[in-house]
Amino acid sequence: MNRPTLDRPDISDSIGPLDLDDWRSCALDFEREIAKAVVGQERAIRLLTIAIFARGHVLLEGDVGVGKTTLLRAVARALGGAYERVEGTI
Repeated sequence: MNRPTLDRPDISDSIGPLDLDDWRSCALDFEREIAKAVVGQERAIRLLTIAIFARGHVLLEGDVGVGKTTLLRAVARALGGAYERVEGTI
């Protein structure tokens, strides 16, 4: 049985150590920018950074007053985007 294949360029040769250093530097700069507004949430900031760089999705859950809204406003500002809030209960 033949399976269809995707035509994807092989980029493994085009990525070098400097490129990865640039990505790391950019991620750390992003985290530092968020940390200016949010104190004591290093793990949440790191996981959000990973999700953003991986083009993933994030669902934040937590008690009232732990800084979820502040964290996301800081992320939006660091990305240069707008902040919109969707609230719902289950």
